[in-house]
Amino acid sequence: MDNYLLLLLGCFADQYYGATSWPVEGTYTETKELGRAAGGPPLNMGCVCASKGGNVKGIDYLSDEDSLSKFMVSVLESHGVDMSNVQYGKAVNGKVLVMNTNDKRTMFVVMPERPYYEVDDKLQNLLNNSKYMYSMMHIVHRSFKDYAPIQQARKHGAKMIFDGSSEYTKDWELNTLYDLCDGLFINKDDYQNLCNHTDVNPKDKLFAGGCEFICITDGENGATCYTKDNEYKAEVCPTKLVDSFSLFL
Repeated sequence: MDNYLLLLLGCFADQYYGATSWPVEGTYTETKELGRAAGGPPLNMGCVCASKGGNVKGIDYLSDEDSLSKFMVSVLESHGVDMSNVQYGKAVNGKVLVMNTNDKRTMFVVMPERPYYEVDDKLQNLLNNSKYMYSMMHIVHRSFKDYAPIQQARKHGAKMIFDGSSEYTKDWELNTLYDLCDGLFINKDDYQNLCNHTDVNPKDKLFAGGCEFICITDGENGATCYTKDNEYKAEVCPTKLVDSFSLFL
């Protein structure tokens, strides 16, 4: 096992536009492209870790015909993430079209469409030799035909860390989390959703299944981190929050 973080990515390209009027069904609205950014929780985590000197590798399945593929890969590479293992083929990249009219904003989400990963020896070894794998439940669900590659990597010592953003209204969301989770970052609202859709205390179920930590974030109130036997409070570090859209105004 090597000392690297492996991102199981589901990159989105955020495309920003200024619109002359608020879009209403049947109306004509002129738009002007303002800029673009790449996003997604695994991407954000990877860029932060790489910028702090961590060894970070990313895998994704992107369109071989969409110029946004190259853009999203270049963003991660510019932050020091190794993107040499990305697979390309017939796919629809994830996009968020952000339309801004004065003080109003609407977002049109184009969900990605892609085949499952081709899990050859190279990819399986990449999973097996990682120290941590980081992703979201729906990304794992869409990326692999079954969980065997992740389970094999865990048997080799790799830890599966999830970003817990979800509605938890589908059985596979709960099953993926409880079957694979070694560590969980989740915000307060999503944790409440998890509680609402689980018949037992989620913390008890996760720790009984081998999860090592749960970190529940609460915005300006900081975060609470749990291990099986302890609870820790974390205060917010002083920082300036910037709306990414303002970068293009």
